[in-house]
Amino acid sequence: MKLWTWQNKKLALTEGRYESRKYSAYYFQNPEAYERLWGELETDQFLWCFIKEEEAKNNKSQNKGNRLHELDVPSNGRIDNGNIDSYVWHCILFNAPPTPSYEIGRHNDKRREYLDYWNEKIENNDLWGDLYLKEIKPNRSQLLIPYPVRKCWICKGTPSRYF
Repeated sequence: MKLWTWQNKKLALTEGRYESRKYSAYYFQNPEAYERLWGELETDQFLWCFIKEEEAKNNKSQNKGNRLHELDVPSNGRIDNGNIDSYVWHCILFNAPPTPSYEIGRHNDKRREYLDYWNEKIENNDLWGDLYLKEIKPNRSQLLIPYPVRKCWICKGTPSRYF
């Protein structure tokens, strides 16, 4: 499966130890959430990946000082429980609902229903149970893969100095 991940330009993908507290994009936004996630997954040695190239490229918050890597990861290459609902993770990190899609945002009744749904889950602290997805959901799933990455997963076009 093709996946895309933004990583620091200095990070070697295929060797070493991943410094999670240093490289995790939003760690300082909510360290408790990251610590809990790492505890539940029993590791902090993984990379967050997008399942759609367009979604990765449009994620401007990730690209400062980072490089976008394309990977081809076999289905057994993700970590256990490594299919994360990005909407739920956003709520956990920022204690706020994710931005509604353009389609939802155009219709006040749909927008209100959407925001009410997420605000209720946040208020009730009812998020962690929905974080791990069983199936891949387009526009929602982000996959976690183990670090270091296997060389055979790295697609052509990634300069060799990155692995």
